[in-house]
This record gives sequence, structure tokens and C-alpha cells, in this order.
Amino acid sequence: MKNILTILLLFSLSSAMATIRRVNNNTGVVPVSGLVYTTLQAAVADAADDDTLYIEPSATDYSFGPSSTSVSKRLHYIGNGYRVNENQSLTSPLPFDVKKSRIGATFILAAGSEGSTFRSLSFGPVGIIAQAGNLLFSRCSFEASANLSLSSQNNILEQCFAFVQASISQVGGNNIFRNCTWAGTIQSQNNGLFDQCYIGSLSGITNGVITNSIIKTISNVGTTNGFSFCIKLIDGNANTFPTPGINNNIENQAIADVFVQNPNIANFDTFDKSFRSTATSPALGSGSSGQDIGPFGGSNPYRLSGQPNVPIITNFYLETTGSTASGIAGSITIQSNN
Repeated sequence: MKNILTILLLFSLSSAMATIRRVNNNTGVVPVSGLVYTTLQAAVADAADDDTLYIEPSATDYSFGPSSTSVSKRLHYIGNGYRVNENQSLTSPLPFDVKKSRIGATFILAAGSEGSTFRSLSFGPVGIIAQAGNLLFSRCSFEASANLSLSSQNNILEQCFAFVQASISQVGGNNIFRNCTWAGTIQSQNNGLFDQCYIGSLSGITNGVITNSIIKTISNVGTTNGFSFCIKLIDGNANTFPTPGINNNIENQAIADVFVQNPNIANFDTFDKSFRSTATSPALGSGSSGQDIGPFGGSNPYRLSGQPNVPIITNFYLETTGSTASGIAGSITIQSNN
């Protein structure tokens, strides 16, 4: 018991010593030593393991420094989401702001960065070279020609969004993809788990478990992979799974019958709201536990615009008068984004 209490005390002290650092490259921002930075490179240089970096919205991309900069610290990065202007009028409205927290230069997650997390950030055009494992990408968007080189093990991508030009490459293993809207390509993953996803192109995977997902194109995928409760879209090529007609899969479905598309089909891959199900979609209620198939189904559905899972103030009201005796009456409404 004494040893357990000692470990818990050390863990608490370690967590308490972590620093929250702000990064904001907008004009007029004044740096504060150790707390507020105008470049991501400087913030990372000062940060210690388990520090949190808030990458604040800007019209100018952030970078870790020179091309192919290596990061060897376990850090936690949080942005403000993406595509918020397109989704402002939907349920749970978001603030209208075309600015976003976008990283636009290649970087390497090297040994020592294991356990790092990226939340509500945009990447692109950029190359992310994940040499370290146990990484988390949550509610992030991969734009333009962004490429995640995922050669490491035991990583998680959840509630992420990718343009059709984006890709996941290299031979990684035991990685988990869940509730992602990935219009681009995922290839060369071994022993991966894909659940509640939309995948534009799935290629060259082995020993994968693919469930409750909607897939447009499948290529070079053998019978060592298991597909169940999935939907195969018509794409002009093979419209069946490697093992057709079993495991409750649904085949030969037209995109327009499955998804709510933006009227401008050219922008289909750039608007995450387009991937919601139609009122008569075959995805509705067809999942392994009766849930909807695809990224908006399951217990942890895709979140439009990747809102960070931190509370936000949605209403703040104060009376205009008060006194030292009674104070000032007011109210604050806070929305959870878990």
C-alpha cells in the first residue's frame, strides 16, 4: 500500500508540474516568457514532457521550424477545429471564423514523442512522419496533399477528417481507426482495426478487422482481412468485398443513396457535413449492435468541424447594477464538447 501511495503521489506531482503554453502568430500578440509564444517552434523548444500547447486560430500556418523538424518530446497539442464557417448553421452552432489552427510544414515524431496527442488541428499540405508509437490524433483534419506516414505501432485516429488527396502510408501495425471520415487513401496497414469509418480508398492492408464502415474503393486487399457490417459503394471498379455476400455486408450502393451530398459534387470531399446519412440510407440501423454504419454512428460519433473536447462558454450575462452588499447577479452557460 505504501508503494502504491508513493507512485500516486509522484504521478500527481508530475501532472501538477505540466505547463499550459499558448501559441498565437496573429499580428499584435505580445509574447510572455514561458507562457505565450508567436511561433510553434519556440513553444516546442521550451516545452517539457506532458506540457499542453494551445495552437490558437490564425490565417497564417504554423510550423515546427525548418523542413523535417524532429520532435522528441511527449506533448499535447490542441487547436480550434476546422471548416467552422461551413457548419455554423447546423445543430450546436459553432462560432463563425475562417481562421483555424493549421500546421503547414513537415515534421517528424521521433523517439521520445510516444504518447503525444493532437486534437482539433488541421494539417496540410504537410508530411507527418510518425516514427514513435502510441500517438493520438483526435478530431483533426488532413487537408490538400497531407500525408501521415504511419510506420509505428499502437496509434489511434478517431473522429478525424481527410480530403480526397490526403493519405496514410507506410507499413504500420496494430493501429486503430474509428469514427473517421477519410475521403483519401489508407494503405499498407497490418493488423489494423477500422470501425465506424468512411474510407475513400483502402489498399494493401493485411489481417485487418473492418466493421461498421462505408468504403468506396478496395484494392489489393486479400482474404486475410475481415469485413463485417460494412457498406461497399459503387466506384466503377469491383463493387464487392473480398468475401461477398457474408458477414452482413451491403454491396453495390450508390453514393447518393447513402450520404447527404453538397450540391457542388466537386466539394464533396471538403465538407464533412456531406457524409451524414440520408433519411433512407442503408446505413441507418444496420450496424453490428443496431447502430448506424459510418462515422456518425456508434458510441463516439464523428463531430462536425472537430470541435475540441474542452468546455466553451455559450452565454454570459451580468446585470448592469449591483452593490458591495448584494454583489452583481448574472449567469454563465457552458457547453460540454466531449
